[in-house]
Amino acid sequence: AAPPDPRLSFVLRDATPGDAPIIAGLVKALAEYEELAHEANATADDFHAALFGTPPRAYAMLAEIDDKPVGFALWFYNFSTFLGRQGLYVEDVYVDPDHRGLGIGRALFAALAARAVAEQCGRMEWWVLDWNEPARRFYRALGAEPMSEWTVQRLSGASLEALAQRGTAINSTFKHQEHQEDKLSPEELDRLAHIVVDAGLTVHRKLGPGLLESAYEHCLAQELLSRGLSVRRQVAVPIVYQDTRLDTAYRLDMVIEDSIVLEIKAVDALTRLHEAQILTYLKLSHYRLGFLMNFNVTMFKQGIRRLIV
Repeated sequence: AAPPDPRLSFVLRDATPGDAPIIAGLVKALAEYEELAHEANATADDFHAALFGTPPRAYAMLAEIDDKPVGFALWFYNFSTFLGRQGLYVEDVYVDPDHRGLGIGRALFAALAARAVAEQCGRMEWWVLDWNEPARRFYRALGAEPMSEWTVQRLSGASLEALAQRGTAINSTFKHQEHQEDKLSPEELDRLAHIVVDAGLTVHRKLGPGLLESAYEHCLAQELLSRGLSVRRQVAVPIVYQDTRLDTAYRLDMVIEDSIVLEIKAVDALTRLHEAQILTYLKLSHYRLGFLMNFNVTMFKQGIRRLIV
């Protein structure tokens, strides 16, 4: 009998920080295939910052055969105001031409669909070039529907800069709004804090240590929602300097009931730097109460810090 084709055995895995150069190379190969190599300027450092920064701006998955990368998927999350739910947006999926026809592309899309359903996304979307008929046929076979009545609009370069200057002037009038915590009594805020900590304990009991921060964040948000609490995730923290609002890359992992800030960690040990970080976030966002929750501990109480400003 003929030996099995090793190409038929592939694995999918989430990308890690060391994969940034690999992702940059695969993106360059994709750009060349799409005849857009002149537009592909992203570097490995760019992907490292975007995919593995705090917070991550996008996420990636690799397909490998015998530990050799042969494809990837890169995605991020958007939001539908009509559905009132987040969506999963597939920025790129690419499989090396020598390894097409093995089911890798379908497996990547299936893995993303499973992730979208698990994270309660309302839908999953992506673009396709008009001339790429093989890809269009493949997407139709997946069950995707073309949104031909929509036209993509884009701002970039000088046009983006010009509009941003107008936005900076408008943002200078930004004033801090009253938080819900300002309306809670100390007793009510303390009761809410106990519920939040108990939810964290429940997640830790079920999952234990050793997972990524994003996994704990997803599960804790679900636990809090199941208890009837409002949860906002990855909330932007602007800096107001000399009456001008500066939008930054800083994000609060969670804000519970517009009253309590949560920062999720999965580290060997909490440090003074972690505490200083959340204290600064509290001051910038004008919240009074915050929690550091480190899930990478054996006893959950060892990973809790309560901070007040």
